[in-house]
Amino acid sequence: MSNIVDKKITGFTNALEWEADFKPRRVAVMSFCYAGRDLFDCEGVEIGFLKEFHGMQKHLRFHTADKTSWYSVDSKVIQPFGPEPVIDRKIEQSGSFMRVTTDVLIKSAMSLEFLKIDTLRIRGEWENITVYYQSSPEDFDVLSKEIDIKNIDNKRVLFETIPLAIVFTDKDGIQLEIGTGYDLWRWNNAARFSSENRFVIKQEKDYIVFERTPILWDHEHEMQKFNFRFSWYFSWGKKSLLEKKTQKKITTLHIQDNKLTAYQSGICNYNLDYSNWPATTRSTNSNEPCFASRQAENLLKDFLRKTLPKMSERDKVICLCGVSPHVCSKAGHMERNKPETFVHWDYWDMMVFWGWANNFLANNDKKFAFIPDSQSLLSCLPSFRRMSELED
Repeated sequence: MSNIVDKKITGFTNALEWEADFKPRRVAVMSFCYAGRDLFDCEGVEIGFLKEFHGMQKHLRFHTADKTSWYSVDSKVIQPFGPEPVIDRKIEQSGSFMRVTTDVLIKSAMSLEFLKIDTLRIRGEWENITVYYQSSPEDFDVLSKEIDIKNIDNKRVLFETIPLAIVFTDKDGIQLEIGTGYDLWRWNNAARFSSENRFVIKQEKDYIVFERTPILWDHEHEMQKFNFRFSWYFSWGKKSLLEKKTQKKITTLHIQDNKLTAYQSGICNYNLDYSNWPATTRSTNSNEPCFASRQAENLLKDFLRKTLPKMSERDKVICLCGVSPHVCSKAGHMERNKPETFVHWDYWDMMVFWGWANNFLANNDKKFAFIPDSQSLLSCLPSFRRMSELED
């Protein structure tokens, strides 16, 4: 359950309160707290020397979903200088994560040296930082590594590509996860503008700065009219010492007559049979479906709609088991007809589907959960724990 109080959203995760403040400190556009800790301030966008928090806010609107009490927040800021660029942002909260879409509208040519997207000043006494990443923009494998916090004190930690996710953990098990959205090709697209990018973690005073600069020139550049869009998310929680839930009975879903069909009925825990999924739904270098595929999404939505009436009163959760996110490059999944690739990460789309499914089932007192593949590096993400119903 969440509430709006004085431009703030509040709720509870693991019985601990969280708060997102959209009218926070003078040099931030949002701050976030959990379990009595200030976790981060978001400084917003920098279009060269134009900082978002110096702009004119045209609106800040809150919306709520009646079924789930989840919230979304829309904001618009105009920079009253030169060609007056506009910053539109949409934040969508589902459970214990928020998805952020930031649009930067450059309406006519202007000179600038860089574009920074939603710089974060992360607070806390962190004991562990884990990064999940690609070795290159064209690599579909997900890797992970630990960052020695002492190294952050001594030097910047630079990334060649935008990290897929970064998880900060403190001594009490409180975790903050900062992740990238579906649009990897946009974050790693500096070459299109004959520029470079810079994604960096660095220590400043009593906080850690995560700075995302997808466009960076070494001189003042004449940027023509362009609409930029970047997506990212954050999640929070407390690391659980409990073992993962085990599913007593699991049946397999296969495709028959272009529909997902269960081999058995009366069971709410499902695995996917990937053997005959349409080739257009599959991830690059994998037989498993990409959740960004509209066709895969429609198959799963149709299955939920037909499964709900068959559920008994005691059946509470529909679980899709053994799933894992994928990095994919099929342009059709992004509804692009162009021949070039559009490298994307379907974890964002898993979050969107999880939110849709739980909103759809809410009126019937049912829930939907993704149970991760135990072999997946990403199975321990706080956001994945939330989607697997391992925590409230």
